[in-house]
Amino acid sequence: MFTKPLTTNSNEEDNTDLRIRVDTLAGDFSISSCGRSSASLDGVIHAEGQYALLGKAEALGKFEALIPNVRERIKDVLAGSAPEKYCTRIIYGDLFARVVDYCPEFQTIQDLTLSPSGLEAIAKVRIDVGF
Repeated sequence: MFTKPLTTNSNEEDNTDLRIRVDTLAGDFSISSCGRSSASLDGVIHAEGQYALLGKAEALGKFEALIPNVRERIKDVLAGSAPEKYCTRIIYGDLFARVVDYCPEFQTIQDLTLSPSGLEAIAKVRIDVGF
């Protein structure tokens, strides 16, 4: 569950520590942050939840069951009349910047195609190996 957005106050000179906690025994995680000059050492929790690991065969079976539907939805977005296409510069410089300013390390969307209805989109995402 996303409880609070991850934002900083650009008017303050502060570094933010991003904390990602994964408890492999309990199967839960949390994402939190804390400004180094913040009075609270606990910081703010932005997301938390539970997960369960699946065996390889079970995971592949679930993905294989979804593939036909995903392919059809991708085809619908691309075949629609005049889908809108956006590059990284527009996505993070214009669209998302109205809400939050993503640092370069979090700018992973390479391009995005939006369906004419505006309800579905396809994105090419790239995460660097060292990240």
